[in-house]
Amino acid sequence: MRAELITSRLGEGASQTQSTMIIYLATTTLIALLSSVIWYMSPLALGFAKWPTDPNRAELAHWLLNLSHQFGIPLILAAQVFAMVMAFKGYQRVALIVPVVCLSIFLLCVGTVINLVH
Repeated sequence: MRAELITSRLGEGASQTQSTMIIYLATTTLIALLSSVIWYMSPLALGFAKWPTDPNRAELAHWLLNLSHQFGIPLILAAQVFAMVMAFKGYQRVALIVPVVCLSIFLLCVGTVINLVH
């Protein structure tokens, strides 16, 4: 229903590509929101984790954790808005690539922190 409402606003001749783009952007936005909320609350869980005894690994884990909180979360949320604007302006390729690249970088950083801590 939501996709139909948005598609109707795009015009009567909305194509299958536009509907697919709306579904894609909605899905990546949902993934970005869930990932950011879960990772924002991660210090609660990581506080009970066993941190590395090697000071270099512990420092790297702390640095990546801070980086992902200060830049990663805003980046994946801003990338979704940027992708929506680009899709609306007709730059479908950019709208497809930007969310995937930003989510991939963010999740790689998250995975690295989890790997270093556990």
